[in-house]
Amino acid sequence: VAVIGVPSERWGEKVVALVKPERGAKLSERAMIEWSKDKLGSVKAPKAIDIVEWFPLTALGKIDKKQLREQYLAGKSR
Repeated sequence: VAVIGVPSERWGEKVVALVKPERGAKLSERAMIEWSKDKLGSVKAPKAIDIVEWFPLTALGKIDKKQLREQYLAGKSR
């Protein structure tokens, strides 16, 4: 999972979780959002969840959130 902030017309910025599920896992976006609200509260919980196949990595092997934001803003291309 990677969590990023993206522009929102309503709030200025909203929290989006990008999730790479394990093979064969079946995920419910609504259930993940509700679980997050229960654990984190509605302010910190993601407003949207996108399922991704891979994450771009930095040279150190960490998820490259800058690249994720750029991809998300450029039409969510993956």
